[in-house]
Amino acid sequence: MKIFVQVCLLIDEYLKVKSVKKFLLPILLSVCLLAKNANAGAIPPASFSEVIEKSMPAVVNISTSTSQKVIKKRQQLDMGNPYDILRDLFEREFGLNPYSGEQAVPPRKAISLGSGFIVDPSGYIVTNNHVIDEADEINVTLSGENGLSYKAKLIGKDSKTDLAVLKIDVENNLPFIKFGDSDKAKVGDLILVIGNPFGLGGSVSLGIISAKARNINSGHFDDFIQTDAAINVGNSGGPMLNTEGEVIGVNSVILSPSKGNIGIGFAIPSNMVQYVFKQLKEKGKIVRGQLGVTIQDIEKGLADDLGLKGIRGALVSGVLKGSPAERAGIKIGDVITKLDGKVITSASQLPRLVGEIELNKKANLEIFRDGKIINIQANVEKSKEEDTIASNDVEVAKNTSVFGMQVQTINSQLIKKFNLRDNAKGVLVTGVERGSLAAMIGIRVGDIVISVNKKEVATAKEFDAITSNIKKSGKGSATFLIARGESTFFVSLEDN
Repeated sequence: MKIFVQVCLLIDEYLKVKSVKKFLLPILLSVCLLAKNANAGAIPPASFSEVIEKSMPAVVNISTSTSQKVIKKRQQLDMGNPYDILRDLFEREFGLNPYSGEQAVPPRKAISLGSGFIVDPSGYIVTNNHVIDEADEINVTLSGENGLSYKAKLIGKDSKTDLAVLKIDVENNLPFIKFGDSDKAKVGDLILVIGNPFGLGGSVSLGIISAKARNINSGHFDDFIQTDAAINVGNSGGPMLNTEGEVIGVNSVILSPSKGNIGIGFAIPSNMVQYVFKQLKEKGKIVRGQLGVTIQDIEKGLADDLGLKGIRGALVSGVLKGSPAERAGIKIGDVITKLDGKVITSASQLPRLVGEIELNKKANLEIFRDGKIINIQANVEKSKEEDTIASNDVEVAKNTSVFGMQVQTINSQLIKKFNLRDNAKGVLVTGVERGSLAAMIGIRVGDIVISVNKKEVATAKEFDAITSNIKKSGKGSATFLIARGESTFFVSLEDN
């Protein structure tokens, strides 16, 4: 408002001067109006009631029932936890004696509550997979005092993104919410959350975007929008809206020791949701593309040892035989920094972006290799689920190397004992010293060390020579390329 007032006062002063030409008046007035409009755009609205009035009718409550086996003993309740209080209420209503702790009736149905929102006037609804997973029956209740309830049909679900699509049969068109572009949303933007927390339908909370592309290690496609808006049990599956009333996320996860809001909630970005919704609606399942690489983030130790300081992207730790990546010439140690022009800042981004590319189309990759940027095209093909075989057994080694692990040259006996491939390359880890650097970083008996600091090792003698030289040099750190089952990955060890 200050700009507007100052400009208008300036105009007033100019008008007092006789020498000012009259033809300048319209120009000065235009400047004044522009200043007012520019300043007004920076001030958030005093109320979001119009946005809520338009969006609320499209937000639904979802309840599911699942048959459960008899529960012999009732867990102790934390009466300070609203979730447990609600559970106690349901258990009383549905046959569990809260005083004896014994099941009083035959196997019952467990009740679950969540949220969702209508994205198509014909009755298609988006929610979280965990809201409806393993449900025998799904019921959708529309918003409003006289909201009708419908049995919903599960169209499809995707556990990797925690999304599901439902359909209710209605005679008339339903109100729905449009998707916005989550890529355009910025940290600090105001957002609105609507949902069904603790069964209290039609609840609205306000917050900001606290962070984007957040990885919380919850699954294969970690790329969340973080917010401080109040998200509680029952909000799952509800929409996160921008101030225009567009969906920019689906509320999915909260970080809380008590299952209640502490100002750290996460939503699945709308651009990912739109891709999943389209496939589930049309095919009932997700068919993802793949390049055939295993990747990981570039941690500090890896960056130092592999000469990747200041480089951000997805570090290639494995290339599957016969895969599109192998045919395109992608190598272990490459860093994928861009995919089709989109910057890759973490390994978790790449599978999602590749998965959104149409099958049998080429992806343009920008790769950092040996200090240079190169460009490669790779075909995107149907994803194949790879099994990972990993032993949890840890043996105590009698003789250990400098980093606390014992290795042996691979021979026919070891191939048979550890069920290795006949053409396995590297040295086999046969012992890990408890409390050693190798143990702390997660190296296991049965792992294969393929290389140390980019130098391939074929025998235990070569391994000992390289690690001994590292120790003598005073550096005390090394990066190992490890094979475990069908996966390969880098680990960095530092001897302080």
